[in-house]
Amino acid sequence: MRLIEVEFTGYRRLRAAKCNVDGPTIAFIGPNESGKSSILEGLRWLSSEGDVPLDPRSFNRQRPPHSDDIVVGARFRLDASDLASIAELDIDPDVTISKDNLTVLRVSRKASGVQVTGTDLTVNRNPKPFTLARELAESLRGALSSAGEVLDEHEVDRREQMPGTLSTAIARASTEWNSETLDVLEGELTSLKAFGADVFGIPGRATGLAALRTAIGKTAEATQTALVAARKASPDAAIRRTLLARAPKFLLFTDEDREIRERYNLADDATRANPGSPFRNLLAIAGTSVDELWQAISSGAPARMRSLERRLNASLSERLQPSWSQAALAVELAINEGGLVEVNINEVDSADYTVTPISERSDGLRTFLGLVCFLIARDLDVPPVLMIDEAERNLHYDAQADLVRVLTDELDVHKVIYTTHSPGCLPLDLGTGIRVVRRDRSDRGVSTLTNTFWTDSEPGFSHLLFAMGAEAAAFSAFRRAVLAEGVSEMILLPTLLRLADSDRPLDFQIAFGLSNIPIAQAMHSVALITCFLVDGDSSGDARKKQLLRAGVPKSHVFQLPKGKAIEDLVERVQYLEVVNAYLAEIHVAPIRDSDLRADQTIAKSVDMFVATHRGMPGGIGHKIIATKLAALGGDLRLAPRSKAV
Repeated sequence: MRLIEVEFTGYRRLRAAKCNVDGPTIAFIGPNESGKSSILEGLRWLSSEGDVPLDPRSFNRQRPPHSDDIVVGARFRLDASDLASIAELDIDPDVTISKDNLTVLRVSRKASGVQVTGTDLTVNRNPKPFTLARELAESLRGALSSAGEVLDEHEVDRREQMPGTLSTAIARASTEWNSETLDVLEGELTSLKAFGADVFGIPGRATGLAALRTAIGKTAEATQTALVAARKASPDAAIRRTLLARAPKFLLFTDEDREIRERYNLADDATRANPGSPFRNLLAIAGTSVDELWQAISSGAPARMRSLERRLNASLSERLQPSWSQAALAVELAINEGGLVEVNINEVDSADYTVTPISERSDGLRTFLGLVCFLIARDLDVPPVLMIDEAERNLHYDAQADLVRVLTDELDVHKVIYTTHSPGCLPLDLGTGIRVVRRDRSDRGVSTLTNTFWTDSEPGFSHLLFAMGAEAAAFSAFRRAVLAEGVSEMILLPTLLRLADSDRPLDFQIAFGLSNIPIAQAMHSVALITCFLVDGDSSGDARKKQLLRAGVPKSHVFQLPKGKAIEDLVERVQYLEVVNAYLAEIHVAPIRDSDLRADQTIAKSVDMFVATHRGMPGGIGHKIIATKLAALGGDLRLAPRSKAV
């Protein structure tokens, strides 16, 4: 499953706010005190174990939630593996569970602390055991009638009402899930068994007696099976419980989790009592604890200390080594007499066996190590949603870029959600990776969430930087960027580039607005190093000439093939599939490839067709389709020869 949306109602400044988070790395930006941290804190509360009531201090002041109100929620899009996980549940065989009727899991928490789950599927219990039991219960009527005389002869109550009351109890148990219904059915079964004991106690083989005995035995057995089925959780509850176990938890990486120190003096009582979560995480990965470490040190036995040291370092190497993709490094503990424990980095491939204290390594490496230890120590079966507040904190500008790369490519997590004030800590995929927290202009005590940062009137990065706050807005240049003509390129191009280059991560950002800003501004205000991408139409030709005349090196100006726009790099069939899926969402008839003109870009041709034949004068919305295409990720298919482009 994939986390696609978060929603807040009556939580702190977020009186009624939700946004899409359908992307691997999501950065929330906005000015100070806008509510960015509240998003992360609220999602952490959503993943709390047990029923944890919302702290009244977190109530929205203007619209405080009632105890039974849902305050924080998340939506997850299900995939094939999720559907497979519930395939063996005992549910109605007439309901085929598929992506057509089960697509979303909702996880929410009420102000009271009660967690609530939901899906878009309605399903009943397997009816077979209940249907069989009812049929057999009804068959008792004939058997009772046939054996009536012998029952009267031996003064055994005929129980003529039993078939009806038993059948009714079975029917209720098939649709209701409560203890009262189960008690009634169990009582009916007890009565049936007592009646059976009386019947089996009648001597001889009188007319109808054998048939009645057989009917009672079969009915009792079938009713027992139905009772067992009725005691199971409702199918809907079983499905939700199964899916919830597969849903990722929200983990907040706090300041206290960030940095592992160079030395820890365990001879100090205060340090042993609270060495900090980074050191505890490191020891957990190594398979030990502060107490075990101190016992070895305080024993005064050097051999015991060295043996423990070797075991711990072997465990650290085994569990951390897969996390280093950029260099052959090993984290090692040095246990010293007197209680001093040192944390070092061993450069495994170094010719001179270089070992350095962790404090001498880069800020980015230390933060990365803190992140890895934080995640591994949790030992979760499902990769979590990692959340970081002010991810750039205590990191210089270059280290921020390293951290973004780590968050994007190096961690085994479901998704990364973080807040930032720094342009250097923005995700590389700006089009799909940024969400804006804005104060409501009419009510400064309320904030809203926005899926996009761009506006038609403010191209490039200017609106993005302003949205981050005044301090960020004063910073006008990124390291490396490609400035393209429109928003669609910013959204879609990163995914296309990764597909064309074996999923290699980007080390630059895509900006938009080349069509709207002066050449001088385009050359100097976006990035320290800027390349330019223009469309393959006449306006692209003109823009390319302007850039070259202004002195932009030819090697920094790229143009799409003649007559092509960014959407034409996507396989045509898949592009139309995405367009038609969107049209279906808004209840508009689909379009066919034969409806489109071959002498236009596919996006323009679609716009012209829906404007003329589907009552959509404004077109279909290039940004919407680009976002849906980018969301396909590795499932997006390139058009023939697009990889070479």
